[in-house]
Amino acid sequence: MELGDVLQRLGCGDKGFTDIDLSQQDITDATLEQVVKLLRTHGQIRWLSLSMNSFSSVGMRHIAHACRRNQMISHLVLSHNDIDLKGMHMLGHGLKESPSLTFLDLAQCNIRDETMAPLCAWLGRSSLETLILEGNHVSCEGAALLANALEANGALSEVDLAGNVVSDDGLCALSRAILGSTSLTSLDLSVRSTFI
Repeated sequence: MELGDVLQRLGCGDKGFTDIDLSQQDITDATLEQVVKLLRTHGQIRWLSLSMNSFSSVGMRHIAHACRRNQMISHLVLSHNDIDLKGMHMLGHGLKESPSLTFLDLAQCNIRDETMAPLCAWLGRSSLETLILEGNHVSCEGAALLANALEANGALSEVDLAGNVVSDDGLCALSRAILGSTSLTSLDLSVRSTFI
């Protein structure tokens, strides 16, 4: 769906409008702020995809506001965006107040070990069921942080870490978390040779 169509439907208060896909729309921070302002008054959005855009940590702050204000969002797709430490802090802060979020796609977002800390701090207290981190730069330290979050999270059933560089120490930490988890049913650690 084109950005103009989404803005029009949000502006009209179309209550049947529950899924927004703004992937590959070259959305900037300013445009994202405009979308979020409209989302504040439209409480029916359940699925929001913003993959392959060009917003910064300021944009992540806008997304965090959208998640806090629209408690119905259950699926959030942010794949193929560059999320730095500041952006992840912003996102994690917003997601703390988003109890309905069950699906989060952060594939190929240039996430590194240091970026995992704010994500995992939120994850341990969330109701998230699916987390996609495929194709990032998570290694031993990030895997250990994720393992701690997995031990604290009783809802997470699927984690995709395919294409990351998790070391043996990271695998050991994840193994311990898997053994202690009552909800985790799928953990993808496969190696992918092609990154987009």
